[in-house]
Amino acid sequence: MNINKKPMKAQTMLITLILVILVVIGTIAVLLSTASVFRGEDYLKIHTTSLVTSLLRTDSGYAGDVEKCKTIAEILYCSQTTPSWRCGDTKCEDIADTLPDLYIQKALDPKLDYSFKYGEKTTALSKNFSNRTTGAYKISQKISKRGQDVDIVFQVIQK
Repeated sequence: MNINKKPMKAQTMLITLILVILVVIGTIAVLLSTASVFRGEDYLKIHTTSLVTSLLRTDSGYAGDVEKCKTIAEILYCSQTTPSWRCGDTKCEDIADTLPDLYIQKALDPKLDYSFKYGEKTTALSKNFSNRTTGAYKISQKISKRGQDVDIVFQVIQK
């Protein structure tokens, strides 16, 4: 009887080891199949939405009137409603012409081009996408204060 128990113990260990290996391989297969890489339209939507939200809420770093100079959104609004207003030593209009491009270039995926329009102005580094619509995503928002609106249109397109 002792002779028969040892092979059974070895067989049980072998079967247990095979089952553990199969469970590990199955878990890896399930994880790899569910972890899809975001590209295409979903990636553009997530990246663009996050970028615009972050951009508008970013502290501009300029001193002056807290209501007009604190965030980039406030500077964009100021540049359209009171362009000669000064944040520190610089006019709102001049800051709005350069600051958004600096932040966008740091955060934008290098595989994407962009167009950023606020009010009637377009930033200097914006691209013209009028002839391309595939692989593009556009966000339109309003900055509203005291009954006045400034429209913001941000569009990205794959290079």
